[in-house]
Amino acid sequence: MNTPNIWCVAGMPGSGKTTIAKSLAEALGYEHIEKDTELDTLENYYYNEALLDLGEIVLGAVDQLHPSTPHLHEEARATMRESGPAIATFSRHLRELFYQAQSIIENTDMFSNHREYFALTEGLRRIEAMDDYAFFIEVLDTNIRNLLVTSIGHIAILKKGLTSEVGAILDSHEFCFQKRRRFTVKHLQDQGIDPGLIIVQATKDQLLEIAAEREAQGDKQKGPEMIEAIAPVIDPYSPDERWSRVVTIDRSIINTTDQIRAQLEIASPFTRQELVHFLK
Repeated sequence: MNTPNIWCVAGMPGSGKTTIAKSLAEALGYEHIEKDTELDTLENYYYNEALLDLGEIVLGAVDQLHPSTPHLHEEARATMRESGPAIATFSRHLRELFYQAQSIIENTDMFSNHREYFALTEGLRRIEAMDDYAFFIEVLDTNIRNLLVTSIGHIAILKKGLTSEVGAILDSHEFCFQKRRRFTVKHLQDQGIDPGLIIVQATKDQLLEIAAEREAQGDKQKGPEMIEAIAPVIDPYSPDERWSRVVTIDRSIINTTDQIRAQLEIASPFTRQELVHFLK
């Protein structure tokens, strides 16, 4: 049996999955594709510096229209009139992102329940119907911005993996979630690829220690609070997910790159992994 030329690496932030993914990619001659990097690229393209600068001006003008500052109203209205052409241009730019994300959200099984799905799709349809000005203001919201970029980010790494000429290691903590794994394996198999899954485990103490270090370095988004938030909702691997090979790597035990490569070679298709929890 040939080793799959696409491996997906699942693991909590701080588990060491990216270190392992990079080492394996180098050892196998594969391309390392990290979702965080792809998200940064997408966000910098759609929410470029000029757009964000205009957003600050427009939102500042909106704030000036508050009833408590009537003497600023005329200046604020003039600002928005002058910004009109740029707002229209950037709205068209952001609608490209919006429609891609909306299609993915409406046509993939990404949500834990129908109520969540219904509320989100209805909210997106409401935003879609807005004029350029209202649309522009709405998609500057941090939550909407993250939703749109994250939604297309997962598809982006799959597409990049499929177009790789040498094979790919796909690196994303979203592979911790069963719905995203099921979508991934089906999407790749529909394209004629039988992907493998690498599950990187670490103890909760290890994860919290790394998270605390990251927070101390200024990365609060990957601090202990995030670990505590994600830990209860991650999903154990199930053998019916149809991955061609599954390898579990325990980070509490030292594993060399050569040892991991050997595990990839001998892993059996649909091997039952006795994995009850990602966190010990």
